[in-house]
Amino acid sequence: MPAFATQLIVFNGHVNLETDPDTVFAAARAAGFTAVETQLTDAKRLRERLAAHGLKHAAAHVVAGQLQEPQPWIDYLGITEARDICSSGLLHWHQRTQADHDATIDTLNAAGRALRAGGIYLHYHNHDFELLEKPVSGVTTLQYLMDRLDPAAVDFCIDVGWLHRAGIDPARFLGENAARIGYLHLKDWNGRAWVPPGQGQVDLLSVARILPQLKQARWITCEQDDTPGDPAACLRAAGKWCALHLDDFS
Repeated sequence: MPAFATQLIVFNGHVNLETDPDTVFAAARAAGFTAVETQLTDAKRLRERLAAHGLKHAAAHVVAGQLQEPQPWIDYLGITEARDICSSGLLHWHQRTQADHDATIDTLNAAGRALRAGGIYLHYHNHDFELLEKPVSGVTTLQYLMDRLDPAAVDFCIDVGWLHRAGIDPARFLGENAARIGYLHLKDWNGRAWVPPGQGQVDLLSVARILPQLKQARWITCEQDDTPGDPAACLRAAGKWCALHLDDFS
């Protein structure tokens, strides 16, 4: 089984990670997680505060435009000791033309090669639009990316919650594309909002059963995009679900 971590975006709007990382990291550790996907402006401070809470740095999460100069990220992760970056979306969120697709592919391929040379793995993170829109050559954005991103430089961070929202069976998709998946986001949706794993409509148990087939996956990360309630309680619920349903969770 790949290693497990949690994303900390659920704290957005509740706790400022830059000014109060200890509250967030303490909540992640108390929920049973030993690694987190996040970043702070200061890499040394991130490393120090994570170490203080017994946490590892799993990955940073960026947008494609931040990878036009990959060396700063190689330096950053050299300090935090993470070896993975997830990248969300095309270069321009609302300009999804063929030119934007192609420019994004060029950017990610170049960045991925540079990052891999530095011992870092780059993963493209999907949302629902990559599966719903067919803006180029009559194929979906995700298929266009899969056909043109260099597998030796970039693989995919598949978000099962967004697959579900796009009407795709997550477990089936993972099985059919296992060779291209280097990172996984576990996420649940109840039809109205993002919720902790097991509290929504996503068939996460089927996803859990297929995880051993994901031989290229480096991390499995629980993520909840937002909550109107207590984000620490959401992390605790996620930790309990993982401990109950995922083999070798730690």
